[in-house]
Amino acid sequence: MSQNPFSSFIDLISLDQEIRTTFEAITLLKKEAESRLSEKQKLESRFEQFKHHVRDLKKGVHEKELEIKELDETEKRKKLQLDQLQNPKEYQPLKKEIDRLKQEQHNAEAELMGIWNKLEVAQKELAEQNSNYSSKIEELNAALADQQEKISQLQSDLERKKNERPAKESGIPQEWLDKYTHMRMRVEDPVVEVLDASCSACYYTIADQELIRLRRRAIVQCKGCFRLLYMPAAMKDVAPVENPETSNE
Repeated sequence: MSQNPFSSFIDLISLDQEIRTTFEAITLLKKEAESRLSEKQKLESRFEQFKHHVRDLKKGVHEKELEIKELDETEKRKKLQLDQLQNPKEYQPLKKEIDRLKQEQHNAEAELMGIWNKLEVAQKELAEQNSNYSSKIEELNAALADQQEKISQLQSDLERKKNERPAKESGIPQEWLDKYTHMRMRVEDPVVEVLDASCSACYYTIADQELIRLRRRAIVQCKGCFRLLYMPAAMKDVAPVENPETSNE
């Protein structure tokens, strides 16, 4: 015995709803994965910027130490020149130069101390960040891997459902399929039942003539929301429906 066309139609609708739900689940997972990937990239960028900041401070310490060393060597040469000075007229200018070098050294040492303090604070913070960073990156990687696995499983399930669809259309009147295909692109629930002589989606009152058709197991189109309507009580018969009626009047 062949299946009631309406039962086949309901099976097709159920399958399409499953396909839609699966597709939406994949879309949601992809958005979540994109969000986590963006979070990971921002975290990596911030961490790299902070490491660069620490490297800059180390470079600043090194450059300042070289500057102090050069000032010290220059001062020593000037002092040696002062000790060997023969011309009294050159003494005062040279003495001022040495005093200037000493002041520059003092200023450079103060700057070096400031950089060292910043570096120590930054290195301590970097060590703390490194621990948190590694933990967070590991957590994000695990979440991304889990989401990707779920997406792959859902995509396989989606392909399987799509491959089942042609067989589900077998035995369904083409007019039903045409109207259903048009409506399912516009609304999530393209086929709804009639309740109390009204469309259960938009509550539009069904005309008496169309109610007669519905009781004869026809599928009609709602003039309020254009969904396809059926009467549950009329569709309970499991026997095949002969010449099933549709109406778009």
